[in-house]
Amino acid sequence: MTKSEVILAISAKTGQEKEKVSIIVEAFFNNVKETLLNGDELTIREFGIFRNKKNKARPVQNIRAKTTIMMPEHFVPSFVPSKNFYD
Repeated sequence: MTKSEVILAISAKTGQEKEKVSIIVEAFFNNVKETLLNGDELTIREFGIFRNKKNKARPVQNIRAKTTIMMPEHFVPSFVPSKNFYD
């Protein structure tokens, strides 16, 4: 499902104009991005947690050049669903 399909589905379920729903959905995604960029986590009860996962530094092989380089420690955004989400 694409973002535009999500906007259309929410618009149909709520009876709100597509433009208003689009602004709200964009604001939500921007809020998630800003929260993760600040190093915080975003918890939505009964849905899940958006957080940064820390990946340790590790060696990585470049198969074409047949060399090994060290990938530095970095953060990757992740989502951890709640128990209610699984159920």
